[in-house]
Amino acid sequence: MTSTAHQLNTGSEAKFKKKDRKRYFAPALLALCANLFLLPQANADQTISAMAGPWPITIRTCSYDAGAVCSLTWRGKEFINDYDHGRQLQSASSFDNLGESFNPTEAGAAVPYNGINPSASSSILQGEWATSNVLATQTRMAFWYPVGGNQVSNHILNKRIIIGLPNMPHVIEYLTQFTIPSNETHSFGVFEALTGYMPPEFSRFYTFDVRNNAVMEAPLSDGPGEQNLPIIFSTPDGGWAMGIYSPEAPQATFAGLGYGRFRFPDTVKWNNVFRIYNPSGTYHFRSYVIVGSLENVKVSMTQLYNYVH
Repeated sequence: MTSTAHQLNTGSEAKFKKKDRKRYFAPALLALCANLFLLPQANADQTISAMAGPWPITIRTCSYDAGAVCSLTWRGKEFINDYDHGRQLQSASSFDNLGESFNPTEAGAAVPYNGINPSASSSILQGEWATSNVLATQTRMAFWYPVGGNQVSNHILNKRIIIGLPNMPHVIEYLTQFTIPSNETHSFGVFEALTGYMPPEFSRFYTFDVRNNAVMEAPLSDGPGEQNLPIIFSTPDGGWAMGIYSPEAPQATFAGLGYGRFRFPDTVKWNNVFRIYNPSGTYHFRSYVIVGSLENVKVSMTQLYNYVH
């Protein structure tokens, strides 16, 4: 997926014991996805919210983005850049080293096809379900650029979002499931399990070594590209920050990769990326987005690491 600035190629419940959490998330997402088609016609304009300190984290999905997250706010600030259909807080995939030429994208297609927001998306929302702080969707993803004359792919994305984990109100659990059509054969897949395009004021980039509980106070370089430590983007004063962490990243076969960062004139981007040889069928990924002040994010990421390991 991309926007004009795209660079793709470069809930757990308290009652579960730690050893059960890793194997629980995929069946939980599968069960939820199976029920989406039993719901009334999907309404892509949904809002979920939960308190994180004195202020709520509020997440919105938009119909013009086919149910992708178009807004996330906390303490009066917007964390998401929703300029076109390649930004947002969303997921995408790419195959056979073709990059944007074969690039199913949750929120829709490139500007020449879908336009600047708010504009209609080529992706098709097939189901959506929400409660006060939980949201799930199923989307048939559009190709970023048409493939063989087709604007819409047959790649299906399911996601489940939960704001807040036990004693960790600043943590957002974000589970994704990618299903590759059975009639397609690929030699290599790049799964952008999650990416966040943010306003450029989130200008300080950090890595966070959760094993050693150390933020690199010297800013992480602009890259662009991936490295293997979780990332935090912060405003210069540390008043607002967003972090990304996945227990499964980095992958053993791609030990130097997993978390990307990119800076553009009008937006900054992070992503959580996985790579698979000869992909087929369905794949599940587990990401955690942490929102608050820089200190909130650091503390919560440490708590989260201890919780999931």
